[in-house]
Amino acid sequence: MRIVIMAVAAVGVALVLWLGGYLEFQGIRNVLRASASRSWPTTAGSVAAAETSKTTTTDRDTQDVHVDYSTKTVVRYRVEGRDYTTNQIHFGQTLGSSDPSEAELQRLRYPPGADVRVSYDPHQPWLGVLKPGVHGEAFWLPAAGLAFLLPAFALVLILPGMFRALGGPSGFSSGPDPTMAAVAAIAAFIFTALGLLGLGAGLGRMWNGHASQRWPTTLGEVVFAKVEASETHDDQTGDRNTTFSPSFVYRYDVEGVRHFNNLRRFGRVEGEGADWAADLAARYPVGTKVPVAYFPTDPDIAVLEPGNDSEALWLPGVALVAFLLGVASFIWIVPGVARR
Repeated sequence: MRIVIMAVAAVGVALVLWLGGYLEFQGIRNVLRASASRSWPTTAGSVAAAETSKTTTTDRDTQDVHVDYSTKTVVRYRVEGRDYTTNQIHFGQTLGSSDPSEAELQRLRYPPGADVRVSYDPHQPWLGVLKPGVHGEAFWLPAAGLAFLLPAFALVLILPGMFRALGGPSGFSSGPDPTMAAVAAIAAFIFTALGLLGLGAGLGRMWNGHASQRWPTTLGEVVFAKVEASETHDDQTGDRNTTFSPSFVYRYDVEGVRHFNNLRRFGRVEGEGADWAADLAARYPVGTKVPVAYFPTDPDIAVLEPGNDSEALWLPGVALVAFLLGVASFIWIVPGVARR
């Protein structure tokens, strides 16, 4: 029995290390490509297609419905007489979101037939991108890789002690509970990984919110507005709770160039009650003129409400608690359970 437990634990940790290593490799490669793309040559391209799709999935147990929206943009370009296509807007881009404005934003930025500039790798011309340079999304995969690797390395350090604590030829003579030790280790890993991811995202949003107070502003106009309703099942009461998520897209011009964005506030809350959503929808109906604060070096980054408020504290606050719980579990709870 002890050998089986040790083998399962070792395989589990190895799989986590492999997954973390794979994510880290892909993420670092994206960051390196993004950095290199700043100096890549460019060529003329045109948007061949921009297909928006909606995917609906239903949880069999709770009947919760989850909707994802995505837009696939295909761009054609030519290098040295050969035709290529790319759907890479920028390196590290994420695909699919429950926010319909994300898909609408990409469609408005790159409508079919639009002329664009494509940066391409001179050694691999099939590797093209519309927005060269390093963008914030490029760090998600490296962060996710670290979120798996760091707790996995912690497990590697404590597993030998857990195995020794099993004791005896059967693995149970000295009294430890290997199942509880494994459960405690998995829980510690999950809390630490989620905490690291949440801290990275939350602190980054707070930093941008603070910086946006000093950005220049221009006059924009709301061109898309929608309120999504989402129902979730409460396991304790059996009730179904409905939250509402308003989303917007606005356009604005910077030095004669048209831009689009959908960000209301950094660190925003994604969904709350009907009154909160109705108030925001009334504040930003289609056609409303709005002041837009934009990042000077990349005007595609903009926000309607600069600064931070209490909404920005939710994600880093919850993530910090999860991270500290995970670390505390690795230091005290898991070894303690294994020694019982």
